[in-house]
Amino acid sequence: MFETFATWRELKDAHKGADILALGLGPSLKDLHLYSPDLTVGVNDIWRYHETDYLCIGDSLSPSKTPFTAARRATIQASRPRALFHVHGDDPEHISTMILLKTKGYTAEPDLDELRAGIIPSAYTSIWMAVIVAWHLGAKSIGVLGMDITKDHVLFGHVHEIEACFRGLASAFSKDGCGVVQLCRGSSVGF
Repeated sequence: MFETFATWRELKDAHKGADILALGLGPSLKDLHLYSPDLTVGVNDIWRYHETDYLCIGDSLSPSKTPFTAARRATIQASRPRALFHVHGDDPEHISTMILLKTKGYTAEPDLDELRAGIIPSAYTSIWMAVIVAWHLGAKSIGVLGMDITKDHVLFGHVHEIEACFRGLASAFSKDGCGVVQLCRGSSVGF
């Protein structure tokens, strides 16, 4: 069982000034050893490869809807992050220990007040949520690793939309004193 005791509001600036890596599951995750972050925020079943301080689940965990195999779901259930963030709230076994975030439609540049309230715009990738969580925790810098969208990636057809989302996020966060950097060499998404 997850051991989340904090709320979204209580976690605001909990790690003010930290250098945080937002970790996806792409091939560039192998470069993690090149960095020395203060904290990591991972997505989905990242714990198969690396234990992270915080965990974001962008997909449904409901057994009837989940894209996760039983093994991937077991990895998520066995993880022990400081807090677990989810946008669906459809995992009855762990619902009381998740920090649920609300989603709204896409926007070119997110409203920081809405983000502070736990309302995040929709995007194509789970790592989007990890970057928002890192900012909320008080990051002064956020490196994005493991978001390798190349020509053979299922999301390649949405590269321009994904890039616009991340550029808008980086722009909004820079106004709040937080830098966001794409660390995935070879990804078609730059910001």
